[in-house]
Amino acid sequence: YVEKPWSGVCHTRNYGKSFARGDFIAFPSTDFKLMPGCIRKWLMWFQDFPQKAFVYGGYRLMKDGRPAFDFPSQPFDVPQLKTFNYIDGGFPIKRELCPDWDPDIESLNDWDFWLQVVLKGHIGHYMMWDGKPEITYMAEVPRAGGLSENSQTHWIERMEQIKCKHGIPIHERV
Repeated sequence: YVEKPWSGVCHTRNYGKSFARGDFIAFPSTDFKLMPGCIRKWLMWFQDFPQKAFVYGGYRLMKDGRPAFDFPSQPFDVPQLKTFNYIDGGFPIKRELCPDWDPDIESLNDWDFWLQVVLKGHIGHYMMWDGKPEITYMAEVPRAGGLSENSQTHWIERMEQIKCKHGIPIHERV
């Protein structure tokens, strides 16, 4: 592993990305707990769908280290992704297609990240097994002072910033 003085999540992810040498890269947050077999499952989905740029599924939210509820995400749909974020930033992407994280985006960074990918024409695969989203990791529910709280507090401003950055027309912003 490498260490770096704190400079914000986007700078830190970009720094870590600069050391990556594998075919795939993921950005799990510090509060993630990968489920047993998580990486093996990700690789299996990439093998089954080699034309896809990234794979994602649902994830389990925890409260105080205990499972609380599942966030199922939803099947891949670019118009829906332009409307709202439904893909967490911790899922893997092919390294050669991985953009930089934009440090000017204070929160909703994962949404901006995935829009950078899909608006270049890259497609993701929604991991489903037996009609249900594949759950490959758990994360703590948003905590006070975190990025998710910032997103909730400044939802309209963050959405507008990201949609303007990506040139999403006004009729697709509502």
